[in-house]
Amino acid sequence: MTEVPSFNQHTRQVGQVYAPTSPADISTALQYISPDMDRDSWVRIGMAIQSELGDAGFDLFDTWSSSGETYQPAEMRSAWKSFKPGGNSKGTATIATVFKIAQGSGYRHQKSDQPFQPPPPLKPAETEAEATQKRQAAMDKAKAFWDKGKPAESHPYTDRKGLKPDNLGVSGDALLIPMRNVDKQLSSVQIIQPDGKKLFLKGCSVSGCYFAVGAPVDKTLVIAEGWATGMSIHLATGLAVVVAFSSGNLPKVAGLMRERRPGFEIVIAPDNDKSQHAIHKAEAAARE
Repeated sequence: MTEVPSFNQHTRQVGQVYAPTSPADISTALQYISPDMDRDSWVRIGMAIQSELGDAGFDLFDTWSSSGETYQPAEMRSAWKSFKPGGNSKGTATIATVFKIAQGSGYRHQKSDQPFQPPPPLKPAETEAEATQKRQAAMDKAKAFWDKGKPAESHPYTDRKGLKPDNLGVSGDALLIPMRNVDKQLSSVQIIQPDGKKLFLKGCSVSGCYFAVGAPVDKTLVIAEGWATGMSIHLATGLAVVVAFSSGNLPKVAGLMRERRPGFEIVIAPDNDKSQHAIHKAEAAARE
């Protein structure tokens, strides 16, 4: 008789894939999977997480996706809502899908009394020259897009918010917000349409990017999600604000700001919406 591996009470067998299904186990398995996959495979991962954890799995899916180069935070919630239980046109999607893919990249479930073994690199290591060239190409694209615009004097979105579009741009009817990396280099651009819809420049990295509002006058720095929230906080308090652009980017930006401002008090100001998604991200950022 073949001995069946024993993981824990949450383990299930689907075909030859043994899948521990606690959120912590799923999170660990996702570390072995690159989010920079084709869209259909990415969707299947999301469906699998949703089928196992329900709406509570969104934070886990969003955090995993946010490490990808093509991460589009503004599209995450709508994509999540569009997922169909069980799979899509390319096949079914259960939590075993996640573990099967992870196992193909070296994942093995570890018992709680075993030391954690970090996953191997998800991608072949780029040479320094290749990585530099890739980053430069993305920044060149962002700069070319930004340069097509002109300084913003007004815009329907900022008018509705009662705010001045200082240091922003416009191109046609689109409002442009520059997104800079920790070295203050332009890395991407947020695009806000007159109706308030927010998009990000495709092909450019948004992870860790931010927009600074005001100069620090004391050792307090506020990190907010959106530009309008950040501007409102600055006008109300006079404090320097860093806009992270999305709740998924809060932990990354908070970590970068802590490295750059070790002696500062950092206040994270998430949106308090019905889903509480941003609140959870802010709490995670604070813990980290």
